[in-house]
Amino acid sequence: MLQQTMKTCYEVFELWQKAADHVWEEWSAQPVVVEAMNRNLSVLLAFRKTYSALASAFGLAASDDFLREFISASTEFMKIAAKNFVKISGKDLLPRLADTPCDVVYDEANMRLLRYRSTTRKYSIPILMVCSLVNRYYILDLTPGRSLVEYLLAQGYDVYIIDWGRVTAEEHYYGFEHYDSFIDRSVRKILQLSRSDQVTLLGYCIGGLLCTIYAARNSSLIKNLVLMATPIDFDQAGLISKWADERYFDVDALIDTCKVAPAELVQTAFVMLKPATNLTKYVNLLKHPNDEAYLRDFLALEIWAHDNVSIAGTFYRKLVKDLYQKNKLVRNLFEVGSEKVDLANISMPVLLVTSSHDHIVPTRSSIALMQRISSQDKEHFEFSAGHISMSVSDAAIVNFWPKLTKWLSTRSHAKQPERKARGQQR
Repeated sequence: MLQQTMKTCYEVFELWQKAADHVWEEWSAQPVVVEAMNRNLSVLLAFRKTYSALASAFGLAASDDFLREFISASTEFMKIAAKNFVKISGKDLLPRLADTPCDVVYDEANMRLLRYRSTTRKYSIPILMVCSLVNRYYILDLTPGRSLVEYLLAQGYDVYIIDWGRVTAEEHYYGFEHYDSFIDRSVRKILQLSRSDQVTLLGYCIGGLLCTIYAARNSSLIKNLVLMATPIDFDQAGLISKWADERYFDVDALIDTCKVAPAELVQTAFVMLKPATNLTKYVNLLKHPNDEAYLRDFLALEIWAHDNVSIAGTFYRKLVKDLYQKNKLVRNLFEVGSEKVDLANISMPVLLVTSSHDHIVPTRSSIALMQRISSQDKEHFEFSAGHISMSVSDAAIVNFWPKLTKWLSTRSHAKQPERKARGQQR
């Protein structure tokens, strides 16, 4: 009887969650609401300016220092909470994050290029993974068994990833050119280390956007392009595009005040996209009180989700103005430096991966790429998941990972066995 009652409660909650999120999306997209939200942001920015002036006059901690400490404390709080949870439960539930062995093969300021260690490299085309600037790279190497990096290594690929590090107000000037240049230097370092002529680029979210831009301008260096949850048509970017409307959102005021797009502001915006859905993870936790693997995975994702990163002001300003507000990429007007980005220059094999429940980058935003590229070998693959779960969920492990490796295997050149010198031949 109790089990049936609980099942009914969960079903009622799911109905409420879907209805609440739908009503919220409709309501929060109304111009009057968007305008009010941004008016509140203006008040916060005015308060921050006042605090900064007082801090300067009276020797108080600068607001940026305070926010950095806040973010650091938030991450540490999650780690401490996880450890205490483990102690209370009396079980070994503390997750091993970013556990796959790797080496730093190139670094510059706060950014690093990592190469994962492997004793078996079956394919000659290396893979460079490029994640979003908003969250940390290790979502693709979350924990043993839920690591796309680990899976690709086991399949025989030479895997690299970019760790963008943490941006502070001092790096506010980082723009699209800065990140594009680091990708370029990383690609060339990989070609040198792997002795290959080309690489496979795998981009996730904004990392996918950066990969798209780079591939359009450096097509000869890219063997394959794999894009996960990548925004292309920003008019189709859902609720975020409505909130970023230039009539209401003054991005200049934000960046002029903060120098960066603060991590806590960006994270709050993501949570506000579907506030009711964000309760679902806690309800689901109640369903698995004795499932140690589920609890460990839950803690891993919570720690990662609170390990937030601010976005460099110059990059964020251009992202909002040129893409969310003017949609320049699909209109063939977007430039990196003084060079126009033409999506038609993308002619290599392309695998576009979307998830049907992605409320951050809807499928309709990503799919716009397919009709604008020149690639004859192109495929769109969609499966049932969300923006984050598309990389680490059971659905990803069962549906996406095998699909990816099968697709890559015929496009990555198997390594030829090395020939022995005559004197060594038997």
